[in-house]
Amino acid sequence: MKITILGSGTFVPFAKRTCSSHLLEDNKNKIMFDFGSGTINYLTKLGIKLYGLNHIFISHMHADHSSDLSHFILFILDAPDKNKLKEKYFIYGPEGINRDIENMLKAFHLDDHKNLNRLKIIELNKEIKIGSFRISPFLVSHDIIALAYRIEYFQKALCYSGDSSYCEGLKEACMNTDLAIIEATFPKHCNLRNHLSGEELGKLAQETKIKKLIVTHVADTYLPQVKKDIKKNYKGKIIIAKDLMRFKI
Repeated sequence: MKITILGSGTFVPFAKRTCSSHLLEDNKNKIMFDFGSGTINYLTKLGIKLYGLNHIFISHMHADHSSDLSHFILFILDAPDKNKLKEKYFIYGPEGINRDIENMLKAFHLDDHKNLNRLKIIELNKEIKIGSFRISPFLVSHDIIALAYRIEYFQKALCYSGDSSYCEGLKEACMNTDLAIIEATFPKHCNLRNHLSGEELGKLAQETKIKKLIVTHVADTYLPQVKKDIKKNYKGKIIIAKDLMRFKI
């Protein structure tokens, strides 16, 4: 499997980093994890056909992780080439995502669209299988309900987390993974309870034996320091995420 980091930034606009979004794929499936602003632009630049993206996992519904969903849903409902459509388009997320998507549809006047049956919204609370991927949700600690996802593919394991503080759910999702994509938004002195600092991320990565750590969702002012902070507690390989980075796992 391979993963492309489409967006590596935070909610603060920054020219070189768009909002959170990741594409996981093998020879048969393309699966999205988060869908923040800039996602559709990057997908089209990479030549990824939106019609084929029928499995989207949202970590939580803050705008920087989900705002391009409205554009994607509009495209699927009013698809210019209906012959290319999948039978169903699945959006998975934490408890409450059904209500949130309903509100989104109302806001964009799509709530009575004739093609709404193309969408299926699932509040995920157990492992599911998509092709050779096994994807498990883990409840993590943020200021709204949020999930991390553990993805297992044959003998390999990957963790993706959106926003989370240091917590047991995140530790479980990350345990013994080959690669983990996790945020470290601000330094420790900011004392934020709903995000990880570099030092906290390093501690978590060392405890859970992550083999390779991809650090994302870093405030631009923290970029020069974050790797040094992680290294205080973590001895493994660290890569600071950039938009359009690709990794094979």
